[in-house]
Amino acid sequence: MKTDSMNAEQLATYQELTQELRCVVCQNQTIADSNAPIAQDLRNQVAQMITEQSADKAQILQFMVDRYGDAVLYTPPMQANTYLLWLGPALLLLGGLYMLWQFLKQQAKEPIDD
Repeated sequence: MKTDSMNAEQLATYQELTQELRCVVCQNQTIADSNAPIAQDLRNQVAQMITEQSADKAQILQFMVDRYGDAVLYTPPMQANTYLLWLGPALLLLGGLYMLWQFLKQQAKEPIDD
């Protein structure tokens, strides 16, 4: 689907959506950045929904989530099934700092042999 037939508002919506949707086969790429055939299909689907169905951004995002799950969103919502995704890095950092603190505490207790 060509984006040539879109007006400025539709094109802006298209560009926003292609940056917000993750390619379902690529790791960490938006559908705008991916060269995968499925990404092209998703870009075409978005363009078609904007031009032919006059769907707004929320409707298109909901359609994609219904079809592919929250993983299709580049920034998934904070909910029960994504807590680990959002909190995992902080938990790993805290765990690492705790282990460092324990190591340094143990080193301070050991006498230095000269």
